[in-house]
Order: sequence, then structure tokens, then C-alpha cells
Amino acid sequence: QTCQRHTRLLDIHVEQLQCNEQRFRQLESTSYDGKLIWKVRDYWHRKEAGTALNSAPFYTSRSGYKLSARAYLGGDSSGRGTHLSLYITLMRGDFDSLLP
Repeated sequence: QTCQRHTRLLDIHVEQLQCNEQRFRQLESTSYDGKLIWKVRDYWHRKEAGTALNSAPFYTSRSGYKLSARAYLGGDSSGRGTHLSLYITLMRGDFDSLLP
């Protein structure tokens, strides 16, 4: 019984550790100064695939607006095949009720 109880507790701790690691990675990659540095790997392959790429969320300030970027490397709509299309999305954030 003791072994089973410890195994369950260990499973709970492992799950919590995984959640914490994911949250840490997210916080580490989030910008809070309104600037987005976005490294796109395997550019040419992704451009040929024609799918949209979504950036990680970033903020205009520590308690500012939450934004993300979406890029179509091969263009979108009338720009398809000739341009790179980039869209900025305003997302729901934790401090929206306090923002002007």
C-alpha cells in the first residue's frame, strides 16, 4: 500500500514538473517590451508548404496588450507567390480590463 501511495504521489509530482517546465519555456520565450524576435527554421520548406506560421504571444509591456503574429511565407490572398504576408493579432490578455 505504501509503495502504491508513493507511486501515485510520484506521478502527481512528475505531472506538475512537466507543467512547470512548459510554463517556464513559455515565460522564457515571451517578450514584454512590444518587440518580437521570431526565428523561422527551414524557411524554404515552410514557404513551399504554404501553411501559416504562428508566433509565440508577446506583450506591449509587462501588463500590456497581448499580441501574436501570423506569417504566410509564400503570401496570402492577392500577394500569394509574390509577397510575404504578415498579420498581427490582438489576443485576449489577463489585464484587458485595465487597459485603455
